[in-house]
Amino acid sequence: MKRSDRYIQLCIVLCCIVTLKTVFGANIVWNPGFASVGRNAGWGRLAGPYGNVSMITWTEYDNALPQCAASWPHPGPRVWVATSTNNFQTSTPISWIDSPPGYIQEQSFMLQIARPAGRFLLVMRNRLPNCNWFGLPVVFSDDGAKTWHFISQLDQTTHPTGRFNRGLWEPFLYNLPNGCVAGFYADEPFADSGYNQIVAERVSCDGGKTW
Repeated sequence: MKRSDRYIQLCIVLCCIVTLKTVFGANIVWNPGFASVGRNAGWGRLAGPYGNVSMITWTEYDNALPQCAASWPHPGPRVWVATSTNNFQTSTPISWIDSPPGYIQEQSFMLQIARPAGRFLLVMRNRLPNCNWFGLPVVFSDDGAKTWHFISQLDQTTHPTGRFNRGLWEPFLYNLPNGCVAGFYADEPFADSGYNQIVAERVSCDGGKTW
């Protein structure tokens, strides 16, 4: 794991956009587009376009989530995937991933990788309701994101000691020029050492099997 120069560069670009808006009064116009049909939807993230198809993944919440609780009697959130061929004026849900029983799974990010050709990886943040375990499960699809299969954990922590602010958060995936895949995420277990969130990176060169 290391602090990523690519992530820092992204932050610099975003800061430049804010600066342009402030200094030059540039207008950023957003066209009306896609809104998920799920109730209490969050963590929407775009993928693509791949040819003429754009994709989005998001989390649907049916119940208010606890920060840390001894048990969670309700079904966990559901992660959705949808496609669009018209810039999300309309969209079609094509698959979903339910939280494993007894877990809270959310914050998905999806990417089509170079090797194996055509494969999609989707990473999520998963945790126990009592906050004694956080993980970043990775699933893959070889049929255009219609069905998903578990392949690995990008990372996991077993020592958050029941604290919500000592977990793993908000994973992202990025294709590297050499065909490998970088996984970025916010890593909080070092907060007791004087940090808040460390930007961590792990790399996979075998299609997401190992990091």
